[in-house]
Amino acid sequence: NAKSHDVENLNTHSNIRTHFLPPNTISYLQPIDQGIIYSLKANYRRLLCQDRIEAYDALTPENLMPSPLTIRNAIKFSAAAWNSVTETTIRNSWQRAGILPVDDNDNNYEFVDFTVGHTETEGELTNLIFQMPQVSDPLSAMEYIQIDNQVASEEQMTDEEI
Repeated sequence: NAKSHDVENLNTHSNIRTHFLPPNTISYLQPIDQGIIYSLKANYRRLLCQDRIEAYDALTPENLMPSPLTIRNAIKFSAAAWNSVTETTIRNSWQRAGILPVDDNDNNYEFVDFTVGHTETEGELTNLIFQMPQVSDPLSAMEYIQIDNQVASEEQMTDEEI
């Protein structure tokens, strides 16, 4: 139900029917919002912290600036972060959203709330945050993972901006 979706041309195919989710339910019904994004962000931020710590550790008296973070680095971190999202995380997210039924015979199923408690990645990230140079008031791992949750991800453009 993003404002940017073109709703006027949605029903142009006779074999496709579009249904909109009720307001304020998307974060509960979409599997990606049930832990997949959280896991991806946690893994990405862990890789970013590791890289920045390594960059500061490599400083020498002749080179007092850490190597810059590049778009290439960010793309590599993104790919590695996605590859670190486990099949279990994805399956749990689909089941938590109610799209896949919980298999009572599946002994590997474990409901995981990705926003509560400390996962292994959060623990690693916490340790890395405290290793970061020049950080006087460190965030918790969860605060760092969710730091951009309130940032607007879309906006309506005016005719002049287009």
